[in-house]
Amino acid sequence: KGRIESARFASLTAAQELRAMALDASSRLWVVTSQGLFVQDHDLNFHPHPLAPVGQLFTVTNGRAGSMHVGSDRGLCTFHPDGSIESWGSAQGLPLPGAAQVGEDGAGRTWVCTWRTLVMREPGAVRFTDQSQLLPAGITPNGIFFKDRDGSLWLPTKMGALRLQDAKPFLLDASAGLPMRWVRSIFRDREGQLWMLGPTLARLLGNERVWNQPIVAGSTGDQVWSMLRDGRGNLLVGTDDGVVR
Repeated sequence: KGRIESARFASLTAAQELRAMALDASSRLWVVTSQGLFVQDHDLNFHPHPLAPVGQLFTVTNGRAGSMHVGSDRGLCTFHPDGSIESWGSAQGLPLPGAAQVGEDGAGRTWVCTWRTLVMREPGAVRFTDQSQLLPAGITPNGIFFKDRDGSLWLPTKMGALRLQDAKPFLLDASAGLPMRWVRSIFRDREGQLWMLGPTLARLLGNERVWNQPIVAGSTGDQVWSMLRDGRGNLLVGTDDGVVR
């Protein structure tokens, strides 16, 4: 109703850094902060998850069938709707730095990445297998998986956007016309067109052609930071110099 309100986190003694958040199957918000994992209770009240994994938490994302994946410096912890919890660490094939980013594709494969390491677990498998050979370069810092409507995952790297589909990679990079080396994030609009955000803005056209999207005439921001779609379908792009619609 036009109000801006702050969420209330129980048991916090100091300001926390928000690192990731995701909705579960009940539309509750799960939030990873520098002080742990919090789950929405009611309204704007959040309480610490009683079974949160130990260590430094990095990310949280939702999976199919209502599961929630939480990545930390110790590995990966998956919370299932029936209350059961599964945990994986270096003994199960995860990289030693832990799970910086986690994504689950449409076939139920779980992908975990940390800088220059990428691993994948097939549904029902007990171990992750190393897929780092698919990476053209390191993962973009703070880059996150984007799950496309066909179930494939896009991963932003320092050499372009990598699509993982049926465990087969497709790299969208400078050789395909991408006007930048590194990609910050990937976004698909309601017309179905794919956008790449990075130092500039690019749009994937038909036949895997890339168009460098001019933002405005004249001076623009050196960096494109974010994109969202408003209620009327317009795209809002955040740059160093402001917001462009």
